[in-house]
Amino acid sequence: MKSYKTAKWVAILAGLFFLMGFYAVEATAKETYEEKFEKTVSLANDGKVTLENITGSIDIKSWNKREVKIDALKISRASTLDKAKENAGLVKIEVEKEGNTLRIKTEYPDRGKIWRRRSLNVSVKYSLMIPAKAS
Repeated sequence: MKSYKTAKWVAILAGLFFLMGFYAVEATAKETYEEKFEKTVSLANDGKVTLENITGSIDIKSWNKREVKIDALKISRASTLDKAKENAGLVKIEVEKEGNTLRIKTEYPDRGKIWRRRSLNVSVKYSLMIPAKAS
């Protein structure tokens, strides 16, 4: 009976140390890499703009031009600068115009393709200038 309790505690402690190791690795994200994205696309005054973003701020202002100005900043954090840069490269900003609609989407890699890696620590901050009557 005593050896069962000891084995149980050893298993619990081993599991805790294992989990703490994952948190320690994530906490070592000391390096930051930033990558700017800029694009201007023509759009009718009454056009429609959609934006999909998983993480990061979105600032939208209007102006009296028939175009959308997209300024974005990818911010990637990792244990090394090279890893942060690599992770930022995996996140894509897609801009598509179809008729009177402009679609902006932050594309993250399929989780199935990077399942062996820990999650990406990449956010995208957007700042948009859109026509005053656009929706």
